[in-house]
Amino acid sequence: MKAYSIRPATEADLPAVRALLQATWHDTYDPIFGAEQVAAISAQWHALDALRADLESPRSVFLVARDGTSILGTASARDLTSGDVTLGRLYVLPTAQGYGIGTALLDAVLAAFDDVHRVTLDVEPRNFGAIGFYEHHGFHRIAIEERENAGVKEPAAVFEKHLTPK
Repeated sequence: MKAYSIRPATEADLPAVRALLQATWHDTYDPIFGAEQVAAISAQWHALDALRADLESPRSVFLVARDGTSILGTASARDLTSGDVTLGRLYVLPTAQGYGIGTALLDAVLAAFDDVHRVTLDVEPRNFGAIGFYEHHGFHRIAIEERENAGVKEPAAVFEKHLTPK
Protein backbone atom coordinates (compact mmCIF):
# COMPACT_ATOMS: atom_id res chain seq x y z
CA MET A 1 0.00 0.00 0.00
CA LYS A 2 1.30 3.42 -0.95
CA ALA A 3 1.47 6.23 1.55
CA TYR A 4 -1.74 8.20 1.86
CA SER A 5 -2.83 11.53 3.27
CA ILE A 6 -6.10 12.75 4.71
CA ARG A 7 -7.51 16.13 3.85
CA PRO A 8 -10.86 17.93 3.57
CA ALA A 9 -12.87 16.94 0.52
CA THR A 10 -13.35 19.47 -2.26
CA GLU A 11 -15.95 19.90 -4.95
CA ALA A 12 -13.50 18.37 -7.43
CA ASP A 13 -13.32 15.19 -5.30
CA LEU A 14 -17.06 14.49 -5.40
CA PRO A 15 -17.19 12.31 -8.56
CA ALA A 16 -14.38 10.11 -7.21
CA VAL A 17 -16.04 9.96 -3.77
CA ARG A 18 -19.28 8.93 -5.45
CA ALA A 19 -17.49 6.16 -7.37
CA LEU A 20 -15.78 4.98 -4.17
CA LEU A 21 -19.12 4.90 -2.31
CA GLN A 22 -20.84 3.00 -5.10
CA ALA A 23 -18.05 0.41 -5.31
CA THR A 24 -17.89 -0.02 -1.55
CA TRP A 25 -21.64 -0.25 -1.19
CA HIS A 26 -21.91 -2.91 -3.88
CA ASP A 27 -19.08 -4.91 -2.32
CA THR A 28 -20.59 -4.68 1.17
CA TYR A 29 -24.33 -4.68 0.61
CA ASP A 30 -25.06 -6.67 -2.57
CA PRO A 31 -25.04 -9.93 -0.53
CA ILE A 32 -27.45 -8.36 1.99
CA PHE A 33 -29.87 -6.31 -0.14
CA GLY A 34 -29.17 -7.38 -3.71
CA ALA A 35 -27.49 -5.32 -6.40
CA GLU A 36 -30.69 -3.64 -7.59
CA GLN A 37 -31.62 -2.25 -4.16
CA VAL A 38 -28.03 -1.21 -3.49
CA ALA A 39 -27.97 0.66 -6.80
CA ALA A 40 -31.24 2.44 -5.91
CA ILE A 41 -30.03 3.45 -2.45
CA SER A 42 -26.64 4.51 -3.76
CA ALA A 43 -28.18 6.56 -6.58
CA GLN A 44 -30.10 8.54 -3.98
CA TRP A 45 -27.61 8.79 -1.12
CA HIS A 46 -24.48 9.19 -3.23
CA ALA A 47 -25.81 11.53 -5.89
CA LEU A 48 -23.48 14.44 -6.55
CA ASP A 49 -26.09 16.90 -5.23
CA ALA A 50 -26.37 14.93 -1.96
CA LEU A 51 -22.59 14.81 -1.58
CA ARG A 52 -22.35 18.53 -2.39
CA ALA A 53 -24.91 19.25 0.34
CA ASP A 54 -22.78 17.25 2.79
CA LEU A 55 -19.70 19.17 1.70
CA GLU A 56 -21.43 22.51 2.32
CA SER A 57 -23.23 21.49 5.52
CA PRO A 58 -22.45 23.76 8.48
CA ARG A 59 -20.89 22.26 11.61
CA SER A 60 -19.67 19.26 9.66
CA VAL A 61 -16.49 17.74 8.31
CA PHE A 62 -16.05 15.75 5.08
CA LEU A 63 -12.65 14.12 4.57
CA VAL A 64 -10.92 12.00 1.95
CA ALA A 65 -7.90 9.72 2.14
CA ARG A 66 -5.73 9.91 -1.00
CA ASP A 67 -2.65 8.07 -2.12
CA GLY A 68 -1.61 10.83 -4.51
CA THR A 69 -3.60 9.58 -7.49
CA SER A 70 -6.78 8.02 -6.07
CA ILE A 71 -9.26 8.49 -3.28
CA LEU A 72 -9.03 5.42 -1.06
CA GLY A 73 -11.55 6.36 1.61
CA THR A 74 -13.91 8.99 2.91
CA ALA A 75 -15.49 9.99 6.19
CA SER A 76 -17.97 12.63 7.24
CA ALA A 77 -19.53 13.70 10.51
CA ARG A 78 -21.68 16.46 11.88
CA ASP A 79 -21.84 18.23 15.21
CA LEU A 80 -25.48 17.77 16.25
CA THR A 81 -25.29 19.64 19.53
CA SER A 82 -22.50 20.85 21.70
CA GLY A 83 -20.42 17.75 22.32
CA ASP A 84 -22.57 15.30 20.32
CA VAL A 85 -21.21 14.25 16.93
CA THR A 86 -22.76 11.79 14.50
CA LEU A 87 -20.60 9.89 12.04
CA GLY A 88 -22.49 9.96 8.76
CA ARG A 89 -20.15 7.81 6.71
CA LEU A 90 -16.80 6.10 6.83
CA TYR A 91 -15.90 3.96 3.81
CA VAL A 92 -12.63 2.60 2.47
CA LEU A 93 -12.26 0.90 -0.89
CA PRO A 94 -12.32 -2.88 -0.42
CA THR A 95 -8.84 -3.18 -1.98
CA ALA A 96 -7.48 -0.60 0.51
CA GLN A 97 -9.01 -2.06 3.67
CA GLY A 98 -6.78 -3.48 6.37
CA TYR A 99 -4.06 -0.82 6.06
CA GLY A 100 -5.22 1.57 8.79
CA ILE A 101 -7.02 4.02 6.51
CA GLY A 102 -10.37 3.58 8.27
CA THR A 103 -8.78 4.14 11.67
CA ALA A 104 -6.94 7.22 10.41
CA LEU A 105 -10.14 8.63 8.91
CA LEU A 106 -12.07 7.99 12.12
CA ASP A 107 -9.38 9.68 14.19
CA ALA A 108 -9.17 12.66 11.81
CA VAL A 109 -12.91 13.20 11.58
CA LEU A 110 -13.26 13.21 15.37
CA ALA A 111 -10.22 15.46 15.83
CA ALA A 112 -11.95 18.07 13.66
CA PHE A 113 -14.45 18.83 16.45
CA ASP A 114 -13.82 20.59 19.74
CA ASP A 115 -15.30 19.24 22.97
CA VAL A 116 -16.66 15.95 21.61
CA HIS A 117 -18.31 14.01 24.43
CA ARG A 118 -20.23 11.40 22.46
CA VAL A 119 -20.10 9.98 18.94
CA THR A 120 -23.03 8.08 17.44
CA LEU A 121 -23.42 6.18 14.19
CA ASP A 122 -25.74 3.76 12.43
CA VAL A 123 -24.68 0.42 10.95
CA GLU A 124 -26.66 -2.14 8.99
CA PRO A 125 -27.00 -4.99 11.54
CA ARG A 126 -25.71 -7.56 9.03
CA ASN A 127 -22.61 -5.53 8.18
CA PHE A 128 -20.41 -7.57 10.50
CA GLY A 129 -17.17 -6.09 9.17
CA ALA A 130 -18.23 -2.54 10.09
CA ILE A 131 -19.63 -3.65 13.44
CA GLY A 132 -16.34 -5.35 14.27
CA PHE A 133 -14.41 -2.23 13.23
CA TYR A 134 -16.49 0.07 15.42
CA GLU A 135 -16.46 -2.30 18.40
CA HIS A 136 -12.67 -2.55 18.06
CA HIS A 137 -12.58 1.24 18.33
CA GLY A 138 -14.64 1.33 21.53
CA PHE A 139 -18.16 1.81 20.19
CA HIS A 140 -21.04 -0.03 21.86
CA ARG A 141 -24.46 -0.84 20.40
CA ILE A 142 -27.21 1.05 22.20
CA ALA A 143 -30.28 0.37 20.05
CA ILE A 144 -31.82 -1.07 16.91
CA GLU A 145 -33.93 1.50 15.10
CA GLU A 146 -35.85 1.45 11.85
CA ARG A 147 -34.52 3.49 8.91
CA GLU A 148 -35.86 3.97 5.40
CA ASN A 149 -33.54 3.24 2.46
CA ALA A 150 -34.87 4.08 -1.00
CA GLY A 151 -38.43 3.42 0.17
CA VAL A 152 -37.62 0.20 2.07
CA LYS A 153 -37.70 0.13 5.87
CA GLU A 154 -34.68 -1.63 7.36
CA PRO A 155 -33.24 -1.97 10.85
CA ALA A 156 -30.16 0.04 11.82
CA ALA A 157 -27.86 -0.76 14.72
CA VAL A 158 -27.07 2.45 16.60
CA PHE A 159 -23.64 2.64 18.22
CA GLU A 160 -22.10 5.23 20.51
CA LYS A 161 -18.77 5.99 22.08
CA HIS A 162 -18.15 8.40 24.92
CA LEU A 163 -14.98 10.50 24.70
CA THR A 164 -13.06 12.75 27.00
CA PRO A 165 -13.24 16.24 25.46
CA LYS A 166 -10.03 17.95 24.36
